[in-house]
Amino acid sequence: SLWICNAAAISAVSLLVVAVLIGRTCEWGRQFWRVTGAYFTGPGRLRVWLVLAALLVSTVTAVGVNNLLCYYTNDPFTSLQQAFRADGSAETGVHGFWAAMLIFAILASLYVARFFLDLYLTQRFLIGWRVWLTRRTLGDWLDGHAYYRCRFNRAPVGRADNPDQRIQADVDIVTTGSREPNNPTFGSGHMLVFGAVEALLTVVSFGVILW
Repeated sequence: SLWICNAAAISAVSLLVVAVLIGRTCEWGRQFWRVTGAYFTGPGRLRVWLVLAALLVSTVTAVGVNNLLCYYTNDPFTSLQQAFRADGSAETGVHGFWAAMLIFAILASLYVARFFLDLYLTQRFLIGWRVWLTRRTLGDWLDGHAYYRCRFNRAPVGRADNPDQRIQADVDIVTTGSREPNNPTFGSGHMLVFGAVEALLTVVSFGVILW
């Protein structure tokens, strides 16, 4: 648990620093912040940031569980080897084997529970984000009768065919497009930013094990 807390804190600070740098130095970062930044700083920002924090902790927990499973793999085989030895330590080996099975059951339950919690929180966040962004873009489109005045704009760039469909497609790109491609087994993946965090933490943690 201490490792999860430390890793989550370091990851959170690193993500904030990277996000600020991208928002200040990259054109697409500034555009992204203009379009949807108010979702993260508006009246509902506390709920948004709590969900993001929970997703970050879930991602770090996944890496921690994978590390424990890596250490666990050796235990049942070592116990079986001891159980079949002829030096009187068979009972200890059998006891160790069933203890390893109990540990595996706990880790497997934690892994499955974390996965479905992560799936639920990801979908909840994306749906809330999509609803907010749809309302904002439609509000901008309807405000001041912009949809009506646009028809009298002679410049081709000022005209929009099927604006409602374009709004839907753009909102989908910003929100749903921010997660990894669908998993053929479970139907959904991480948000891209948390997938990157998990990959980096996995490399670091397993690198320490192999070192």
